[in-house]
Amino acid sequence: MFKTSVKLDTLREIGKICESLVKEVRINFSPTGIEVRAVDGAHVGMIRLVYKDKVYTDTYTGEPAALVFSLESLLKTINLGKAGQTVQLAWNQEENRLDLKFGDIVRKMTLVDPDALAQDPGFPNVELPDYTILKLEDLLQCARSGAILGADGEIQLTLTKNGLAMHSENKRDIIDVQIPKERLDKIDVKADENSAKYPLKLFSDVINTLAGIEQVVLSMKSDNPIRLQFDLSGGAGTGRFLLAPRTKPSGGDE
Repeated sequence: MFKTSVKLDTLREIGKICESLVKEVRINFSPTGIEVRAVDGAHVGMIRLVYKDKVYTDTYTGEPAALVFSLESLLKTINLGKAGQTVQLAWNQEENRLDLKFGDIVRKMTLVDPDALAQDPGFPNVELPDYTILKLEDLLQCARSGAILGADGEIQLTLTKNGLAMHSENKRDIIDVQIPKERLDKIDVKADENSAKYPLKLFSDVINTLAGIEQVVLSMKSDNPIRLQFDLSGGAGTGRFLLAPRTKPSGGDE
C-alpha cells in the first residue's frame, strides 16, 4: 500500500513518452521518487525516466511499489483532467488496483498482472564521448524532414566539430538537414566524424513525445547507439533514450 500525490502533467508525460515504445509499462514508486524503464519488442530503443522525490506534491506514505500499467488506460484517464491539476494516488495491493482522484473524477483502475510483464530492463552505460546540446525544435526538424520520405526508412545522423547533419533517402528522393555549430547551444566533439544510421520511425516517435522540452543533449559515436538526455517536469526528473544503430545484413546491401 502507498499514498501520495503527483501532478497530472507528470503522469501524462510518463505515459506519452513510454507509449512511443511499449503498450504496458512498470512504474516504480518509492519515497525517493519515481523510476520507469521500457524497451521496445525488438530491443532497439530503450527509455529510462527518473524523478526525484520533489515530483510528489504530497508526502509519500507506505512501502515502495512496482505497478504495471496499460498505457492506453492510463492516458485515457489522465486526458479527462486539466493541465496543472494534482492527482491523488492510493494503491490497493490486495486487489492490484490504483485509485486516482483529480478534480471531480475518481478512477479505480485495475492494473496489469505484474507477472505478465518481464522485469525492468537494465539500461546500459554506453561510452559516447562526443555530444551536442541543441534545441528540441531543431531535432524535431530532423525527425519530421526524414519522415517525409517514409516512416519505415532510416535516418543518418552525423556529428562533427562543424555541427549536426541529418540525411534520409528512399529510392527516388533525398532530404538533408544541416544545423551549423553556431546554432547549437553547446558542442564537444573530438572525433573527426561521428556517423550512424538509425530506424526513423522509432527516432521520430520518441522525439515527437517531447513537446514542451526546451533542450536535448545528443551523444553519439560512429556505428554505436545514440543517446538523448532531457529534463522532465520542470527539472523534477531526467529522461534518457537510447537507440541502437541500423546494421546491414550480411551478404548484401539493405
